[in-house]
Amino acid sequence: MTLDAAAMKKIVAEEAVNRYVKDGMNVGLGTGSTAYYAIKRIGELVAEGYDLTCVATSVQSEELAKESGIKVVGVDDVDKLDITIDGADEVDPKMQLIKGLGGALLREKIVAAATVREIIVADDSKLVEKLGTKAPLPVEVLIFGHEHTKCALERQGCKAELRMKDGKPFVTDGGNYIYDCRVEGIERYRISSIEPNLLSDEIIDWIASGSKIQPHFHIPLQVGCDEILEAMGRHYTTEFFKHKIDTLREKLGDGVFIGIDIMVGLPGETEELFEKTYAFLKEIHPAFLHIFPYSRRPGTPAAEMDGQVSEEVKKHRVAVLEELCAKLHEEFVESQKGKKALVLFESKEKDGKMGGYSGNYVRVSREYDPSLVGKIVEVTL
Repeated sequence: MTLDAAAMKKIVAEEAVNRYVKDGMNVGLGTGSTAYYAIKRIGELVAEGYDLTCVATSVQSEELAKESGIKVVGVDDVDKLDITIDGADEVDPKMQLIKGLGGALLREKIVAAATVREIIVADDSKLVEKLGTKAPLPVEVLIFGHEHTKCALERQGCKAELRMKDGKPFVTDGGNYIYDCRVEGIERYRISSIEPNLLSDEIIDWIASGSKIQPHFHIPLQVGCDEILEAMGRHYTTEFFKHKIDTLREKLGDGVFIGIDIMVGLPGETEELFEKTYAFLKEIHPAFLHIFPYSRRPGTPAAEMDGQVSEEVKKHRVAVLEELCAKLHEEFVESQKGKKALVLFESKEKDGKMGGYSGNYVRVSREYDPSLVGKIVEVTL
């Protein structure tokens, strides 16, 4: 018997729920035609007595969940999600995905970042030899300045088309526009930001096996001492984080670029604890630091904590880490000199030169050559 697409989606979605959703879990609800069947099955489990707390990735999924008798809360109302079940628009032989044709990109990303385990469900109709064969790559952008953003996207070598609905620009649940980008095959991918708990050893092994993911990682740490990590409700320790960094270097080599988000001046951060963070950063030796001073926001748990740090101290600590960042980045770039690298040249610069980045995010400049814009070229760093 041959099954139609809808029947196949129903089978695989229900199997994912039956296999992975357990009583008492916090569950992320995806968006789209496959996620529809997963939500309906979760509703059946709730009717059977399962105690589940769910977070939806879209208004559409939230409405369906409530209709199915599912308890739905905001992502900020849970410490973490045990599992999220979502679909994909295309899947290639290396298990790389395109998601977001349903228009819920931003919320899907936020929910995925809060999730311990993300399950992607796809039927045979989503399998392609090369990403971009059937579906464009959707990019959610702010409405403010969106035409400038379009130009920036097209400088990367794609054709960006504003998504429309009923003769007007489509607006996402987050109040943004979407540009659907088409390219002649996608050769390079960068992971813009990934929580350390989502960067599993299996994913690192897969990237190292020859995927198109570039050796460039942006990983939020928040703070480099376990006392503050625990107080802020982070679900990892400095030891866990260091293991991820060590594994990346073991599998991908010392040329892997690791950028880290770090926050200074969190409640309870004494001078001693700040020194712990400083020492930890020197130990793991990232290539770059993205440094943010903590901003006290009324109504948040952290705003009510004891040990608030003065703005003057925050400013000083930012300056200390900025100095460390400059040193770390200079050392990383110096370590790559003389090595062969593939550079994607992007656009003309003001001084008559053109620039681009290697796979491991080393900036390269050369004399402007219009024939190289959007091309990947081997150079010696």
